[in-house]
Amino acid sequence: MRLIFFFLIFNISFSYSQLLDLDYSFKRKSERLLKVELLKQFMLSYDTNGTIGMTAEALNIRYISKKNTDLSFSLIGTQILYFGSKNDKLNSFSQLMNPLGGRIGGIISFTQQISFQDKTSYKFTSSVGERMIVSNPIGNSVGFGNRYFLNTNGSVGFIYQKLFNEKILENKSLMLWFSPKIIFSYSKKNDIERFFLNSLKSESYGYSFELGIEYNKFLKMGLLLNQLMNTERSSTLKSPSLRITVNYKLKKTKILDLNQQ
Repeated sequence: MRLIFFFLIFNISFSYSQLLDLDYSFKRKSERLLKVELLKQFMLSYDTNGTIGMTAEALNIRYISKKNTDLSFSLIGTQILYFGSKNDKLNSFSQLMNPLGGRIGGIISFTQQISFQDKTSYKFTSSVGERMIVSNPIGNSVGFGNRYFLNTNGSVGFIYQKLFNEKILENKSLMLWFSPKIIFSYSKKNDIERFFLNSLKSESYGYSFELGIEYNKFLKMGLLLNQLMNTERSSTLKSPSLRITVNYKLKKTKILDLNQQ
């Protein structure tokens, strides 16, 4: 039943600031916005496991209300270019700790502006979803059906934005953001056993901190530190994971852009 549900919703995973559309207006909206974009952005990531991945955001649907409520859905896919370890358990864990990890993925997120002033804003953010992670199980399992597992996950937290420099006529800007979150993760017990030898709990929780800058609204660079707190103390998966990300937004991707007073 869970597999059927997964294909019906086409795999929703939880959102992080790598896909966040930073708000440069720093004022209350006077209109409702609806945008649909194709092939919006591409991202490269490198983590402490030595894994290199490439993520593409194929589809983004975004709605913003007059009360600054921001809802978005993104369809994404991540391809591992290089596994940094010969340990299958560490390689699977590397994908699990990547918020955008998974062969097929999507994002549903909710963001609500709490306060704003000149060039600074604070927002509440939350997300929930599910993704498919393809990796090598530990043991002699064969066949594609044994090489993936589904992971349900979510997060709640805050986003701080600070605009340091903006030259509208020259189309230049520099924005900083910081986002602390509590994260949740769930996978079936038999999947935890097959891929992690029960080094993880079926229901896990932890934290994440993300710091980044966006230059000229198209180039974004970030550092993500996250950790699952209820893992076995002696497990190699207990240590925090650090990830470096670089993503580039394409300029002409909109297929729908509606503004309503």
